[in-house]
Amino acid sequence: MDPSMNVTLAELICLLCQCFGMVNQVERFQNKLSNCKRKPGEELQQLYNEVCRLMLLAYPGPSSDLTNVVGRDAFLEALDNPSLHVHILDKVPGSMEEALCIALNLEVLDKSRDTELKAEEDQIE
Repeated sequence: MDPSMNVTLAELICLLCQCFGMVNQVERFQNKLSNCKRKPGEELQQLYNEVCRLMLLAYPGPSSDLTNVVGRDAFLEALDNPSLHVHILDKVPGSMEEALCIALNLEVLDKSRDTELKAEEDQIE
């Protein structure tokens, strides 16, 4: 844009939005959301926070029943653990927050079960 040109305020705002706003970036964040996966050693709460951040960027505006389901499903997919995914869905979470609570509980149960099995194996030896 030539600095000597007279530009209306509306045109300037439009240009700034195109350069720095969310216009044309929603699809990019939706792709990032669908490709989000839990990293080795990553805490569930960290994954949840990242999915929440991407949800806000991918689906700007007020939340709805639809975005709650999309967020829940994105979180479950990001777990990258089909078995855990199915166990959580079996509890019928209505939101991403409910899915997180269920995932945290199941993970604690799995860790305690692993600890018990290890203790039993140590006793046998």
